[in-house]
Amino acid sequence: MANNLIPEELNALIQQYLTDGVLTDKERQVILKKAEKMGLDRDEIDLYLDAEVQKIDQQTDAAVRNQKGKTCPFCGGSVPQLTDKCPHCGENITPEASKELQEIFDNLEEALVDFKSGKDIAKSKATVERFMRKAKMYYGNNPKIQKLLAEVEMESAKAEKVAKANARKNTIVKILTYNRKITAIVSILLIGFIWWGVSAIASAIKGPDALDNPQTCIEAVKKAIDNGDIEKAAGFCTSYTDKHGTFDNEKIATAYAMVGKAYIENNEYDKAISLVDDYHLQRVEINLRKSIVDLCINKGEYDKADDYGNFRSDGYEGYFEFICKCVDHMQENGKSKEEIKKFIDRKKEAPGIRWDSEDYERLYEYAGLR
Repeated sequence: MANNLIPEELNALIQQYLTDGVLTDKERQVILKKAEKMGLDRDEIDLYLDAEVQKIDQQTDAAVRNQKGKTCPFCGGSVPQLTDKCPHCGENITPEASKELQEIFDNLEEALVDFKSGKDIAKSKATVERFMRKAKMYYGNNPKIQKLLAEVEMESAKAEKVAKANARKNTIVKILTYNRKITAIVSILLIGFIWWGVSAIASAIKGPDALDNPQTCIEAVKKAIDNGDIEKAAGFCTSYTDKHGTFDNEKIATAYAMVGKAYIENNEYDKAISLVDDYHLQRVEINLRKSIVDLCINKGEYDKADDYGNFRSDGYEGYFEFICKCVDHMQENGKSKEEIKKFIDRKKEAPGIRWDSEDYERLYEYAGLR
């Protein structure tokens, strides 16, 4: 906004406030309110005030520069206008010296930026060393040069330290990459060693394996039965046989016998017989069958006892003894002679057993039926 467009009254107020070269916020608000009352645009007046303040600032800077004169490139001291020799350090001030100093400033500043960014450290260091020597030799007393040199030296040291660390890191990476096969082998061996160690420790904590030998197997079976886990006990037996072979079964016959007995006590007769029959433990099987027969007779389950007794393979004598045991139990439990006779007559017809008249008489006499 041109000065001639500002009302004289408002312009006089503005110049009054700018007499001291400063326009406070309060003064600015007073001027803007007065401009609004005069019907002027508030934003335009605000821009005009900024321009006037800037104009005063430029005039003040120019006056200060004229008063100070030049700056000595050698010591940084103030030199009056039209003077070619510094009154502070006595050096002759020439345009070439000022130009050289500016060149030093520019190059050191650029190197400083490169150091901080990590860009081409070697090149930056060479540039810095060249201009630092010149700066220290000719302009070492200049405060600005001293400050800049101190900052450049500090950043140079930092950058060099980082560069060395990165170089070491890159060397290690190259070595590891070059020897990746060896590293892989070493890693595998290390993992294997750790695994072996962990397994050994776990084994030591766990104790001997149930399948190591007959004694550990028998102990494991007994512990499982005591804990009421018959299936687990049977598993120890069969796993041991699978590992060592059936020829080794006799060494753990005791274990099979304990499992068979546990099955029988749990009324699982078929499981007991099947376990020892599948693994060819005939001696154990015979003893288990006798136990089942005795239990069945004591319960009065004579036919079931007959089924589990496998007497057909024993022939006549074994079956005769079985009938006698049944008769004894029937008499002890008050069975009548008629019931006993019916039982004997039914059993003498059993397939696979040949009876003659003498055999009948022996049974009848034993039962007191004659």
